[in-house]
Amino acid sequence: MPRLDFSVTHIEAPEDEAFGPEKATWARFELRIDDFCLTRNHSQEAFLLPADGGARDAVEGPLNGVAEWIVDHFADTLWDANVPVPKHDSIDGTRTAIPGLREAARWWDDLAGRHSRQFIAKWQQRHTLGAAMSQLALPSLVFMPEAGHIGLFATALPAELNGNARFRLPDNGSEFWLDRDDLRETLACLVDGIIGRAGTSADGRHWASWLGDRWEAAKQVEVSLIERRKRLFGTTVANAWETRVEPLGNRKPIVEGVLSDLAPIESEASLDTLLRALPLGDDARSDERRWRKLVQQGPSVSARAYEQGYELARSVRHALDRGADPIERMDVLLGEIDVIDRESESGGLFRTLSCVRDRQASVVVSRDLRGVIPRRVALASALGRLLFESRGRDWAAAISDQSRWQETRRANAFAAELLAPAEAVRNYSGDPERLAGDYGISLTSARWRIKNVFQPPA
Repeated sequence: MPRLDFSVTHIEAPEDEAFGPEKATWARFELRIDDFCLTRNHSQEAFLLPADGGARDAVEGPLNGVAEWIVDHFADTLWDANVPVPKHDSIDGTRTAIPGLREAARWWDDLAGRHSRQFIAKWQQRHTLGAAMSQLALPSLVFMPEAGHIGLFATALPAELNGNARFRLPDNGSEFWLDRDDLRETLACLVDGIIGRAGTSADGRHWASWLGDRWEAAKQVEVSLIERRKRLFGTTVANAWETRVEPLGNRKPIVEGVLSDLAPIESEASLDTLLRALPLGDDARSDERRWRKLVQQGPSVSARAYEQGYELARSVRHALDRGADPIERMDVLLGEIDVIDRESESGGLFRTLSCVRDRQASVVVSRDLRGVIPRRVALASALGRLLFESRGRDWAAAISDQSRWQETRRANAFAAELLAPAEAVRNYSGDPERLAGDYGISLTSARWRIKNVFQPPA
């Protein structure tokens, strides 16, 4: 995984511009992920120069606000997986909404009606590096923790903030996936260094002592298992963990996998609904199943999640000798490869569950999911997650508005290629209605398939 690293060069603060801890922590600050510089910028005056004339890799200013933000939001940055808007707005996975400072500068108008602005604003402050606490110019850097890793979404500052630096980031931003332990170490080293520097100065000694005490308390919160579970799964699940999840024994990873793909469960009744939906029975270990021959066993050739989904779908079609023909019924295909197709109450928690238990593979569809086409796509996406992630071991996952980012993008791409392979889509340029009818997908999906096949994402 890529690694977030920083470089700090302490310098004298400009005369009469800084006091107290600002003066004590004034520095040139550079952030990098491997070879990519997140803080590469131009001044407003140099922005129109050709190529990289006048570019610089560091920003300059006080670091005390950055340190205070990390201390206040240390556990949230590493573990708070609840995003206040759907991660995936459509079944195609084509529109996403991870709010950054551009959305904040417009008061989250595109997100109105989903949650209160106050709720989104609190999330934004907890997850955007330095937000509302730092005077240091930084791009919009939003951390999105998930069960296995942490996403970092980097975008340039919006013009509305009238910043004195213009950051050189791609127009559509950049997305990175970081190891949690590496990020914890990076953030801790940064805070320790800032506090240590301030503690050697009369201007920052009192502040360093004050923040140092809070820093020790913040680290204690972050290592608490119950605090981690609250941020990953919600308070209800965290409080019920010892009595409802721990007794499941070797079935516990299945429950954890599904919980990692859901919004926080708000009541024990909802937790009961989820546990009933999961195929957790003590079935006898079954014989080798045909689906196991289709499981992704090793590293994927492709690097991007959606390309991995396409690659796996092409492999499955080839293994099943389907060519570019339409798949008339997903439930029949699942039966052919010995995947059990079930239906269950979801309580609005999920669209589908995928589960492997004692070599028995199951796909559970929510009874709330109506219509032939949505169910076809949901089954295909669930199969994609099972084949790519399970590796044949006891495992489970869900697809919902809060399911894991890369995994869901990969599963949706798998479904798109499985149901409407690119080889066939090339014969339908400009005719999404016919593609939708012939291959049993929605008109919206057909339009996206044609667009992505003829104009692949950069």
